[in-house]
Amino acid sequence: ATAGSASKKELDMAKQTIEELEAKVTKLSGADSIQAARSLTPRPDWNKLKPFQADQESQNVEPPPKTDGSTRSLAQEVVTRLKKSIGELDLAQRDLKHLRQRNRNALSLLNSDPDPSAFAATVLEQMQLSSKAAEGKASEEEKDVAQLLPSVLGALSELSQGSVTGSKKEHIFEPFGVDGNIPRFLRHTRKLTFTLPSKAETRALVSEIWSAKDEYDGLRTRSSTLMEYTFAHFLERFGSNTDMIAEEGYKLFLSLHCYSSDGDVLMFKRVLYGEISEECHFDFECLMAALMQEIQGTLKDQDQATIPKADLHSVLGSFFPHMDKTAVGQIKEALDLEQGGKDEVEYMLLFDAEVGDGEEDGNRGAFLDAVKRQYLQDVASYSGRLKAELAKVEQDDNGFAKLGDIKRIISSFDERKTLDDVYMYLARGAHLNSVADVKFYEDLGDEVEISEFVRNLSSELVRPSEYYVMGAGGGAGDDSGGSGGGGTFMTEPELA
Repeated sequence: ATAGSASKKELDMAKQTIEELEAKVTKLSGADSIQAARSLTPRPDWNKLKPFQADQESQNVEPPPKTDGSTRSLAQEVVTRLKKSIGELDLAQRDLKHLRQRNRNALSLLNSDPDPSAFAATVLEQMQLSSKAAEGKASEEEKDVAQLLPSVLGALSELSQGSVTGSKKEHIFEPFGVDGNIPRFLRHTRKLTFTLPSKAETRALVSEIWSAKDEYDGLRTRSSTLMEYTFAHFLERFGSNTDMIAEEGYKLFLSLHCYSSDGDVLMFKRVLYGEISEECHFDFECLMAALMQEIQGTLKDQDQATIPKADLHSVLGSFFPHMDKTAVGQIKEALDLEQGGKDEVEYMLLFDAEVGDGEEDGNRGAFLDAVKRQYLQDVASYSGRLKAELAKVEQDDNGFAKLGDIKRIISSFDERKTLDDVYMYLARGAHLNSVADVKFYEDLGDEVEISEFVRNLSSELVRPSEYYVMGAGGGAGDDSGGSGGGGTFMTEPELA
């Protein structure tokens, strides 16, 4: 139909359709314009926008990046700063881990030291397991356990076998950790790296600790054990620096095994780990004073500086009447070695702690060292055998034995021990105040726990009766004090 022939209604509908189409065209045209405008928008000028302005306004100002204003240059700068931030985060995490380790080490020091002999037994057991695994003789379960043991055992095993050359190299190892069965001066978690001190330096430290401990205990109502005081000594030197305490502690720990051929070092080591009583340290000094007095008693002239070697040999034989003859012979050989085969011996030099092959290695002197090592061997052997005999006494199901039975064991074990000395041992072991108390409870048939008895007995000097006997100048050396030894990693022949 044409426009002239169309009705008014048809014309209105056509007009409405045209308007709708025009609206759609207008809408589509606008969207295209917007899309075209976006595609033509230039890239931002980052130098003008200054995206790092916030960094410059912060307290830790970082210089703005030197870029050419391009997006690529900006992206490279962002990557660079991200890498730097990641590195700083890694350092912060390591510092936090270190801080947590130090806190853990410090907190562990609040717990008391373990029983010295228990620690020694644990180390010996671990060393034996480690050695068994290394030789391929361990079971699968034992191998798994051995793999978890700290690497300090490897250094300990090497040095304990007399490999003094190993002391010259740098040692890197993992410590024992911070468990309660570890001495406080050895509680640490971080890997340690150091070179061992020389024998002279080790002996100097040992002497320093002995002297300082006397003063330390004099100010207290209860004497500390050597293990307790060793930690206190390092704490006094290094304060709260647990890293230094551990480093010096492990230096001492390993040096005691490296230089255990030296009498002074061996004495300290055996007392430290509870094999023998601390009183042995003072008892030996009394022994040497008595020996000097005995030598001087044989001189015709008190101002005489020398003694014939034959006379000195005779003095040694009578002074140690019950010592093994082979051992006495070795002491005489050490005397001859130190004096260079002279017929006249300058006896005062024999008691000089600084005499030896040279100050560089801190050697005490062949004679004095031989006497001390023999003394330590005799005391450890005696107390160890006595403990073994006491373990055989008749006990009930709870480990209790009668005082009368214990008395018979001690009397038969050491026939030279007087009855009074036997009662002194009983009083100490049963923790009674007097011999009268011992006799009273013995008559009642009283019983004591044998393990506690041995522990109490070992708290003071235990050694052979009449170990040394003086002539006209004095009586026999007794043993009114206490400790014992046994199979620990200090006494195993291949380790000590």
